[in-house]
Amino acid sequence: MKSYTEHILTVLKILAWIVFIGLCIKCGAQLVAFIVGLINPDFLHKMYGTDGNWVKVREESQWVFICVMTTIIAISAFKANIWLMLIKLFSQLNLKNPFTMEAAKKLEGIAYQLIVIWIATSVLDNYLKGLEKYGKEFHLEISDAGEFLFAAGIIFIISQIFKRGIEIQEENELTV
Repeated sequence: MKSYTEHILTVLKILAWIVFIGLCIKCGAQLVAFIVGLINPDFLHKMYGTDGNWVKVREESQWVFICVMTTIIAISAFKANIWLMLIKLFSQLNLKNPFTMEAAKKLEGIAYQLIVIWIATSVLDNYLKGLEKYGKEFHLEISDAGEFLFAAGIIFIISQIFKRGIEIQEENELTV
């Protein structure tokens, strides 16, 4: 009979797969919209996830379109990779011995990737604000960068707790 925690982890693993697949689809759609937008800008307004603002960006400046879309696609890819790392963490997690160096390293890797997303989102946001000074307002929806830094901090702290748990576990094994 599975414990309550095992049921919750199973549900979370299924949710992680759903989010991962959704983010992969979103990243793929953004990549297709980017390629189509470069080849034939007339079809850009018909693509998934694009609105009049993307058409305006593409019409104003191809360079800005390339920079912004490349950064957004990279952010989406990092988000999907974070969920993939989380799925791998769930797969390797052993509830009888949860404090392993692999789990701590995966959590730390997730924290570092969240910091990369925070940096990319901050740079993109500042880039778009800089363009506003030159009279180019595109009104693109960019995620709040602060939420990624906050999540990175929490996950980094959890990874450090895991490392301390490993140390305690090793000390207990030596004092038998």
